[in-house]
Amino acid sequence: MDKDFEQPSVWKANLAFDSELPWHGIVASAELLYTKVNNGLHFERLDLGAPTYRDAANDGRTFYWQNINGTTVDPDGSGPLRPTIGNARANGSAGVAALADTIPGYENVTGWAGDGVLLMKNTDNGRSAQLTVGLSKPLVDTWGWSLNYTYTNATEVSPLTSSRAISNWSNKAVFDPNSDEAATSNYEIRDRITGSVQFRKAFFGDYNTIFSVFYEGRSGAPHSWRYVNDMNGDGYTNDLLYIPEAAGDVIFTGGAAMEAAFFEWVTANGLEGYRGDVVERNSQRNSWVNQFDLRVSQELPGFFKGHKSEIWLDVMNVGNLINKDWGRIQYNSGYSDRGAVFFQGVDPATGKYVYNFNADPVSSSNPNGVTSEAWTDWESRWSLQLGFRYKF
Repeated sequence: MDKDFEQPSVWKANLAFDSELPWHGIVASAELLYTKVNNGLHFERLDLGAPTYRDAANDGRTFYWQNINGTTVDPDGSGPLRPTIGNARANGSAGVAALADTIPGYENVTGWAGDGVLLMKNTDNGRSAQLTVGLSKPLVDTWGWSLNYTYTNATEVSPLTSSRAISNWSNKAVFDPNSDEAATSNYEIRDRITGSVQFRKAFFGDYNTIFSVFYEGRSGAPHSWRYVNDMNGDGYTNDLLYIPEAAGDVIFTGGAAMEAAFFEWVTANGLEGYRGDVVERNSQRNSWVNQFDLRVSQELPGFFKGHKSEIWLDVMNVGNLINKDWGRIQYNSGYSDRGAVFFQGVDPATGKYVYNFNADPVSSSNPNGVTSEAWTDWESRWSLQLGFRYKF
């Protein structure tokens, strides 16, 4: 922990208003919420050591492999010798204890593990802005409804997906593994629409029956495209994918046919705008989500005068109850990333990256394939909830 580390904190400001319109008791509302990171968390790995190679022909990335220009056969064990990355990080665990002694306040600490000296620091990068606008008619007599739209733009340095420092350092897609650059948040829901309709009527004496339908439509969660394997040699498979600008800019182990398949995949996945560049972290989106919930509630007599009870049934994701393909939520991984290319190494003669690409979905028989779409389990299922309360 940095000696000047401060408790995480943010600055927040919001502005909101509600106004009843002159028609049918409809209420218009709007709210703007802005949050700026004051002291966030950033994890820096101190034992990476000096880079062993700096790219000058592709995207300018730094590498930590023992040998970026080694040779081996293709990953499937066939074909001629080709350029390949080394099989170990160059700096290993040498000098970890000595390096840790350079951290103020830790000079006399002993018993360091053999790898992974992480320094937790503050960062002020990251912010979010949310704008919500809506119309509603409160349930006063028989009918009530609401319709709202929320736009969110949020960035973060670390999604903080773990309780371990090394995992928080590695569980995000990166170009520079130690940078505290903010990118689109793992948790950003860019567009969200919600709507509800309620109908109330006393079918039995003065005991109300209420039927309610709630709709939520929202952007899918963001995700990144990365290499299937450890590309830069820091020991983790979290490296953002570089898209060559044109044919011939990258060497493909499968020749022209593999190169053509790769660029077809680029077009099909909306990555044309990243030709000659690195695909930004969390720049892609999962599928749009549509879900409906239904509630039926019924008031009942209480045990004493003036008392009432209420029982209700909620059907969550009712569309999935009707059709198993409705109401599903696309999900890639807990780290919001998908793999696409096996990085073979750097060609020593030209300095070009060497790619091995297979558009077929990753599987036990095709470990270097593209991560296919996946769907959440319990969130994509319909469910029932029964509730009861007593009012007095």
